[in-house]
Amino acid sequence: MRKINLAIVGCGIVAKEHHYPALNKLKEKYNVVAVNSKTRRNAEKFSDMFENHPKVFDTYDDLLDWGEFDAVDLALPTEYNVEFVQKALINNKSVFCEKPIAINTNEAKKILGMSALSSSVVYIAENFRHISAHYRIRKIIDSGKIGKLQFIIWKQLIGMKNDNKYVETIWRKKPKHIGGFLSDGGVHHIAAIRIFMGEIESVYAKTKKISDYLGGDDTLFMTMNFKEGYIGSYTVSYALGDGRIKIDIYGDSGSIKIRKNYFIVETEKEKLTYKIPRESSFANEFLDFYRVFNGAANIMGDPLEAIKDLAVIEAGVSSSVKGKEVAIKNFL
Repeated sequence: MRKINLAIVGCGIVAKEHHYPALNKLKEKYNVVAVNSKTRRNAEKFSDMFENHPKVFDTYDDLLDWGEFDAVDLALPTEYNVEFVQKALINNKSVFCEKPIAINTNEAKKILGMSALSSSVVYIAENFRHISAHYRIRKIIDSGKIGKLQFIIWKQLIGMKNDNKYVETIWRKKPKHIGGFLSDGGVHHIAAIRIFMGEIESVYAKTKKISDYLGGDDTLFMTMNFKEGYIGSYTVSYALGDGRIKIDIYGDSGSIKIRKNYFIVETEKEKLTYKIPRESSFANEFLDFYRVFNGAANIMGDPLEAIKDLAVIEAGVSSSVKGKEVAIKNFL
């Protein structure tokens, strides 16, 4: 499999703190050849982080006109994804694009359509789909160890302060993406819930704005009905709490309790604690993109999977407005 010549567009928090270290671990698979950002100064600073000092371009169009690369890594405000994916595909470049896929599912479907018509890869990067512990937990569920699956409780009170680096980004202060932080962070959580429990059919939700500095509603309580008959609740607040996470999955003869660094499998016969290994989920997704670029099936980065994640959050926001249960299929 050949090395990918990669151009990075958007040199903000995600690119600097997550994509750069991930790509640094994969030097035998990636060669970062160019960067572009909103300001040249930011792009130059990012370029200086790399040993080879990738070329700096003032505009995305200039980068595409140069064209001496295989794929583009889009680490942009969500509102730009559709436009930038389209331009990449017109120029026959493959795309690695940060989540959420788009500002809403209607816009996301445009990317899905483009992808279907293109021979280039469109890969939506959802790093929660690249956490190995999630699949270990799913394997335990499938083994029948906790009996027939019944219920999930996901509770995460993140409590972001007004000086949080993500809060301070302008596009998050005035979000165009559905639900603001509710979708920005929520698609991560829904991706994991879908790994554990399967597809969600409908939701009933209530959202609320508590803070005066987070863009849009910042707190969500949602009940979920799953295709296989399971039920569950998803509670998240970006305004309240201390960042602790509590995920409890129940079968009819046992449970799995997931915390930050470990999970506990408990049945009538035993109680086992498993460490969640430290790993780079971002490196894992770049490794998967490398495989897909070189001919493997695009399963984890499939735009349709990203739309399914976003659809659940959008359905929750819609449910809160309408005051009734909403089917996920309405957004797919």
